[in-house]
Amino acid sequence: MRVGLEMALEYDRRALKQMMAHAKRALALLPEDDDTRNKWVSFRSGCEDLLALISLAEKVAEYREGIVSVMEREGVEDWTIAAQSYAMGIGKDERVVMAMVREEFER
Repeated sequence: MRVGLEMALEYDRRALKQMMAHAKRALALLPEDDDTRNKWVSFRSGCEDLLALISLAEKVAEYREGIVSVMEREGVEDWTIAAQSYAMGIGKDERVVMAMVREEFER
């Protein structure tokens, strides 16, 4: 399952980068006063936002897997304790790690 998700995200990332390149070329060809210019700028900005969301989703998945691994390895049932241990192990602020994965564990 994880491999399929990674492949899909990589495909999406490549497609978004291609779309951003198309937008960049279109913007280079359009005169400054062209009405469609703002649409291309918005489109490119949207692609950048989607790339950022993909990166965030990957980071959340990475943190979640790390926390689950700590829970299994150390026999911890409370995800917050495992998150603290995991964050310390990777040198990240535990509040950031916990904030990113809270929704995943509280479902």
